[in-house]
Amino acid sequence: MDGRTPVTLWADPTTHRLLVDLPASGSTLAGLSDVTITTPLNGQVLSYDTATSKWINSSAGAGDFLKNGTVAMTGDLDFGQFAAKNMQSVRFDVTPSTVTPIQGQMYWNATEGTISANLDTVNGVTLDFGAEQYIKIKNVTGVQINNGQVVYINGVNTSRPTAALARADVYSTSSLIGMATQNIANGATGFVTTMGIVHDVDTNSFVAGDMLYVSAVTAGAVTNVAPTTPNFQVMVGQALDSLASTGSIFIKTSMPVSTDVLLSGNSDDYMSTQKATKTYADTKKYFHGVLARPVGASSPLPTNLTTTTFTLGATANPITYYYQGTKIVVSTDKTTTLSGAAGLYFIYFNAATGNIANSTSFPGISDTSNVILATVSWNGTNYGLINDERHGYARDCTWHYWAHSTIGTRYKSGINFTPTGTGATSSFTSTSGELEDEDIPFVFNASSAFPTANALRLWWQDSATTYTFDSTPSTQPYKRGTGDRPVYINSSSAYAITTLPSANNRFVNYFIYGTTDNHTPLYCFAETQTSALMANGYTSLALARAIPFPNLAGLNISPELKALYRLIVRADGVVQAIDPAQDDYRTASSIPMSGGNVSTTASAVSFTPYGNISSATVQTAIQELDDEKAPLLSPSLTTPTLGDATATTINKVTITAPATSATLTITNGKTVAVQNSLTLAGTDSTTMTFPTTSATIARTDAANTFTGVQTMTSPVVNTGLELGNASDTTITRVSAGVIAVEGVTVPTISSASTLTNKRIDQRVVSAASYTTDTGTSLDVSTCDLFVVTAQAGALKLNNPSGTPVQGQKLMVRIKDNGTARALTYDTQFRAMGVALPSTTVLSKTMYLGFIYNSTDTKWDLVSVAQEA
Repeated sequence: MDGRTPVTLWADPTTHRLLVDLPASGSTLAGLSDVTITTPLNGQVLSYDTATSKWINSSAGAGDFLKNGTVAMTGDLDFGQFAAKNMQSVRFDVTPSTVTPIQGQMYWNATEGTISANLDTVNGVTLDFGAEQYIKIKNVTGVQINNGQVVYINGVNTSRPTAALARADVYSTSSLIGMATQNIANGATGFVTTMGIVHDVDTNSFVAGDMLYVSAVTAGAVTNVAPTTPNFQVMVGQALDSLASTGSIFIKTSMPVSTDVLLSGNSDDYMSTQKATKTYADTKKYFHGVLARPVGASSPLPTNLTTTTFTLGATANPITYYYQGTKIVVSTDKTTTLSGAAGLYFIYFNAATGNIANSTSFPGISDTSNVILATVSWNGTNYGLINDERHGYARDCTWHYWAHSTIGTRYKSGINFTPTGTGATSSFTSTSGELEDEDIPFVFNASSAFPTANALRLWWQDSATTYTFDSTPSTQPYKRGTGDRPVYINSSSAYAITTLPSANNRFVNYFIYGTTDNHTPLYCFAETQTSALMANGYTSLALARAIPFPNLAGLNISPELKALYRLIVRADGVVQAIDPAQDDYRTASSIPMSGGNVSTTASAVSFTPYGNISSATVQTAIQELDDEKAPLLSPSLTTPTLGDATATTINKVTITAPATSATLTITNGKTVAVQNSLTLAGTDSTTMTFPTTSATIARTDAANTFTGVQTMTSPVVNTGLELGNASDTTITRVSAGVIAVEGVTVPTISSASTLTNKRIDQRVVSAASYTTDTGTSLDVSTCDLFVVTAQAGALKLNNPSGTPVQGQKLMVRIKDNGTARALTYDTQFRAMGVALPSTTVLSKTMYLGFIYNSTDTKWDLVSVAQEA
């Protein structure tokens, strides 16, 4: 300005001020004729004064913008068409006052802790930087897309994606892009949240934390219940609260990928299915089962029960399970109570509630069944054994059912069982090992590490359909009876526990099973008597070993059993050593769902040659028998000798040949026993039906005594009928419809008879008092004398109910309770020669005599009698 030191000037068009940037070396404006400087100070500005037509210096105001210095601004800084450039940073007020939304505006959002930008002030769309992502779509569906509805991309319109309401019933509409964050009218564009929080939506039907899915029923809707087959599970996000119209949902979407893909880890499985034009329902399965199966102190399952209450200890040991794809975390104790009857109970999670329930019916193992936890064998009084059934969530339920039906519980390794000793001093040990119950690897500890060291559980049959057990584990390997000798179960004597006689050359079986019982996994079953097991046992080890394992299917025992060993005990209590070749059944396959019964091929079972059969296996022995059977299918017998018989005699029974032919038919399983000579004569093709219980057949030609109730249909008695003592109770016929007892005619209701010295008792209805009227109590079908003994208020005699007949009599007796009471009468009561009394007489009895007139439907009062 003095021609030597440059300064920078710029004008503020709003305030009409000239802003000056003075260099560090200072400057002067004295050379300008229209500028007046008075005592200049740092940071001052020039303002134009119209009164003097001069620029004068003054301190900067709040509305002035300075290149150097800091001055608070109260208005807006408008750059017009220009940009703010070369700024190192922009700092926002982190405690701003209320911001009036303006489209294109940015400000610090203290609630979300980030910078927010107003994208659409009309629809209230604000983008929170770093916390959410939007995509702008166009709605060409023909209807409005509302805030909070979920959409998928269904096309393109003028270089912008179009969207429609998503629904999880088919794959094409399940490819979720996000949730509308504003109302988008048809034909308009709007924003969809692909990640972040959508506000002001209805979450009232959800619980905070609920996982939300695309609905398979309502387009655009979300649900907290995972859709089931054949629909798709598409994750939308998570409910953040439960509010009617101001709720919030965190959006984090997933693609509609089948559970099969998750299980296999190979997305090509799904793609190849689509390429083969198969539907998604062909391959869809759910996560369904228990997430993890900790054992020991970390297991939520009890080890056994001493009451009927089963407690799942989820407070100390939380358990997570999936129900049809929905994840449920149980972190508080849950209980269920058994009915108390002895038997097998199934414990399971009740759908997706997180609660447990029990049933004596198998709950199933498909992905639509309840998730099973355990079984309880309850003895009916004070003890229950628990078998673990916590199958994994990722198993294929179809395979599980197949494996349960065709394979059963399998042996994997270890469990070397070694019994020894005699009677009370017998014992056993077993090593660690493993069974597999479908997908569950069930690890055995060595028996020394059992809760009761070197002990097993003793079982025996106590009825045709049930077994029972000792509540205390046994350190002896078999159940003992009198003198510590072995026992068997006598099925022909109410399944009594029977001690084997003490003969040293007799033997009996016990059967050792592995189970999924976490407390005592070894079970020992006593043998139940069969036709091969006589009362004094088997005479050899070979005969004992020929007996198969018992069939335990369908009984009150956990089906998860694996036959391990046959244990043979001699009658004196000496435990026989396990023969690895004949008594070890660990590697024998199990017949599934049969409680551990074993199965193998006939050719693998040895056979001791006997008689004319020389084969060494069961298979070839059967073939030998079949070969020998062929010539006997249609044999030709010429005067054979059968035992003591000749051609016409079998076992001393003579069979006389008929003239032509005859047939004797005895129904299968029936017996004909004849103890005396018997000749049956009668008409061909007639049938005689005998009583259902034992009885004597009466003769028709002599006197017979009958006991019990005898039913005779239309019997005819030609002479008198004697009842009891024949001398004083003879019933005879007089004429049609008329009978006599001891010669005296008995009158009937249809006969004209004269009654002498007979009394007809009156039918009496009596009450102390009626409230206002007689109601329905006055019924002439059951009443001849109507009595009121202490009427406590005015009384109306209602028309009598029932079906009166012409001339029927009705007597009414009334007495008050010490106060005269008004009397009124219904329409059928009529005075006839005497007036109807209108009141009682204080404490006096009154009689009213009526006769029914069916012609007029009236009860005519013919007499009144009053106590004096």
